[in-house]
Amino acid sequence: MYAVAVSADGRTLATGDTEGTVGLWDLATRRLRDRFDTGDCGGVGALAFEPGGAVLATGGGDGTVRLWDLATHRQIGGPVGANMNESPFRIASALRWVRYGKGGRLVAGDFMGLVQEWDVARPADPAAAVCALVGRDLTRAERVRHLPEKARDLRVCRP
Repeated sequence: MYAVAVSADGRTLATGDTEGTVGLWDLATRRLRDRFDTGDCGGVGALAFEPGGAVLATGGGDGTVRLWDLATHRQIGGPVGANMNESPFRIASALRWVRYGKGGRLVAGDFMGLVQEWDVARPADPAAAVCALVGRDLTRAERVRHLPEKARDLRVCRP
């Protein structure tokens, strides 16, 4: 084990290892309930549950923070893409800790002493937020990748 975190309700323990795997343990039964691979070849060195318990933040050996939907084990948002150095979720070296703060803020620190903060609060209207960010409607490929199947043929952004 490389990192641990306990959910706010005290029911789940998350563990991260040097291989990039997250384990989710039921604390009442002390049994492994689930596990998933983060793809972080630097290992999972830091973990934090969102206060509501639906999202887990992982901090990697490559200096990145990733957010995970615990119901689906799918990564939420960035960092994505080939060039991690341009990601807003990247800091200088391997992450030592990550914590959720007030108002949807996420704070992380690395072994060099650098601390960075991001606003990761979920918007009240996610579709409007995405449309404002990209300035256009989503392509078919984007809808397939990011939306539930029943919404893939719908126009997301309104002019």
